[in-house]
Formats: sequence, C-alpha cells, structure tokens
Amino acid sequence: MRNKKVMMKLIKDFALNNDNIRLMVMNGSRVNPNAPEDKMQDYDVACFLNNISEKPFLNDRNWINYFGEIAMVQQNFFEDDSYIFLIQFKDGVRIDICFVDLANYLESLEEDSLSKVIIDKDNLVVNNIEATEDSYFVKKPNAHKIFKNFNNLWWIQLNIAKGLWRNEIPYAKFMYDEVMMKQIRDITSWYISSNNSWEINVGKAGKWFHKLLDKDLYNEFLSLYTDSKIDNIWEGLFKSQEYIRKIGGYLESKISYFSYPYQDDKNVSELVLKIKNDNI
Repeated sequence: MRNKKVMMKLIKDFALNNDNIRLMVMNGSRVNPNAPEDKMQDYDVACFLNNISEKPFLNDRNWINYFGEIAMVQQNFFEDDSYIFLIQFKDGVRIDICFVDLANYLESLEEDSLSKVIIDKDNLVVNNIEATEDSYFVKKPNAHKIFKNFNNLWWIQLNIAKGLWRNEIPYAKFMYDEVMMKQIRDITSWYISSNNSWEINVGKAGKWFHKLLDKDLYNEFLSLYTDSKIDNIWEGLFKSQEYIRKIGGYLESKISYFSYPYQDDKNVSELVLKIKNDNI
C-alpha cells in the first residue's frame, strides 16, 4: 500500500495540474486530530470547480487511472449538482473525491468542521481553518426526538416478537437489526455525550463506542447483536429490554425534560413474554 506522503503528493499534483480546480479541501478522519491513524483511512477530498456545469471529470473518467490501479469505482450525484467518485485501488488505498461548484465553497466549509484547505489557488480562504469535530458532536435530543426514540424502542419489540412467533426470521431480523439496534445506538450515543457536555464524536454508527464506554457496558451493548437462531434472537430481545431500561433511566437523570416511559416498559415486557410463551 502506498504511504501517506506518496498519496498526498498525487492528490495535490492532481489539483495543481487541473486549472478548473480552484480550491481543494480534505475532510474526514485524516484531518481529525482525535481519530486513530492507520493505513486503512480513506483520503476524503473535495475539489471546487470554476465551471461545474461542463461536467469535467464526469464525462471523461480516464483521470481516475492517474491515482493507481483500480479495483472498483462507485459514483453518486447530489442535489446541488456536485458529484462524488468513491475509488478503491488494488493496493488497498481508497480515495473519495467530490467535485463541487466553487460558488458553494463557503457553505461546504461551514457544514463540515472537519475541513482542511490543501490547495487554494485564488486565496479564497482568508482565515486559516482549523479542523475540528464540532459538526460531528452528538447533539442533545429535544423533547420530541427522545420521546419518539424510546416510544419506538418499545413499540418495535412487538413487531420483533410477532415475527419470531410466526417464524418469520427475515422480518424479525430486519426489525431487530435495522430498526431497533439503530435506535439503541442513538441512545447509547446520547448516554456518552451526556457525560461529555454534549461535545463528543462517537464515530459513524458508534464505531468508537469501545473507547468511550466502560468495558462492562460496551460488552453488554455488543451482546445485543445476535445471529439468526430464534432462541438467540429472543435472548437478545430480553437483553435489549434491560439495556434500554438502564440507559433510559440514566438519561432521565441527565435530561430535565425527559421522563422515561416506565409504563410502556412494563406493558411491552409482559406482552413480549406472553407472545414468546404463546400465552395470549
């Protein structure tokens, strides 16, 4: 795998040798001072173009080969006419390179606090930009959001239980993995952030939970993930109830306008057990 020095020279030279690119900004973990540095980090780059309407770099894609031997490419569009290439190279290096209208550079820099100017041909960015995690902090949920989250965490368990009772494993796993676990990650993020003055970045999908939770609670969180065996999903569901109850009670003590739904907890826990035992 090519090292950082080699890749950064390639990336900078790409901008310097293309007149349409007026400003180049690097985003993501490689400019995050708090992110663990390793060779698997992507190079996230935004190129701000003088004339994006001509769709340079989109119609002729031979430029991609400049960066190395390609394993796979994915290309996506955004609503503001910008577009991105996600490029995986055979040596393990990955570059995500986005092309944006130069007119939108200020908005882009304001939206993503993890931004570092790499090339600025026209001295557009007068003040030095310090890459920070501000826009990635887990925000304190408002009253509506936290209520809806806990309300749904108990409601969704009825869907999971019915799916298990009917032996509809794909449905039950979808509700468990895609819906319930996503919201469990949310409340776990709130738990962490509430202990850090609501100024903490937990990483995408909680990838840094292992650094931010104590070992016992992290292992308890991990134990909620299950395989596709019915008995194990039931066990995970009951563990989830305990976990939701624990985190919810804690958040109630930290957020003045939140009242944990104890009655929903009690009613759904009892009903889920009845469904499991076919006692309804």
